[in-house]
Amino acid sequence: MIALVAGFVGGLVGRATGGGERQRSVGAATCSAASIAERVLPTVVTLSVGGGNGSGEIIRDGGYILTNDHVISPAGARGAITVLFSDGRTAPATIVGRAPLVDLAVVRVQTTEKLPLIEVGRSSALRVGQPVVALGAPLGLSGTVTAGIVSALGRDIPVPADGGQTAVLPGAVQTDAAINPGNSGGPLVDCDGRLIGVNTAIATVPNADGQAGGGSVGIGFAIPVDAATVVADQLISQGR
Repeated sequence: MIALVAGFVGGLVGRATGGGERQRSVGAATCSAASIAERVLPTVVTLSVGGGNGSGEIIRDGGYILTNDHVISPAGARGAITVLFSDGRTAPATIVGRAPLVDLAVVRVQTTEKLPLIEVGRSSALRVGQPVVALGAPLGLSGTVTAGIVSALGRDIPVPADGGQTAVLPGAVQTDAAINPGNSGGPLVDCDGRLIGVNTAIATVPNADGQAGGGSVGIGFAIPVDAATVVADQLISQGR
């Protein structure tokens, strides 16, 4: 048996950056993770909420950031959310809208500066076996990059949600790219650095007491971007 865990994590928030020669490796066994890190990390943020942290990506001008609902739910209606950018700057954020039953949320930082935006791809074009890269802040370690493949497609994954509810990740992308607590809300991208999923949950092997625990065992799940962007657009325009 496996246990599904959706969560963010408390702990040290570090800073890391990626670099390297910009290359493409579409259709090969792996992506050029160094190239993707250079391109995508500036669009990825760490969200600190109530002593824990998760991840997110900047999706629209005006400081709009997409993440998981379970990342920001500890803030409640008035709790503080702090955004850590890849260059080390921080800024407060407010909640734009929440969709707990699909575990998505949008927050916003107030800024007149033009922030780098993640390029949005299409999850409908994904193929099992194609290489992908996950970015975020596992265990509070900001700027972390891991690589793997699309292991399966079309998984409807139930996960715990706010208020004792159950969320369902619709048609989730399964990947063996290492995802750990703190990666939640961060991007899963293709070899062109385009967002194809929002990292949300991992499967873990229960301990002797039947409790979930531990980190990545190579089975992670991301909400497909085709669904996530529809929800994000509604949250931004309607707040729900």
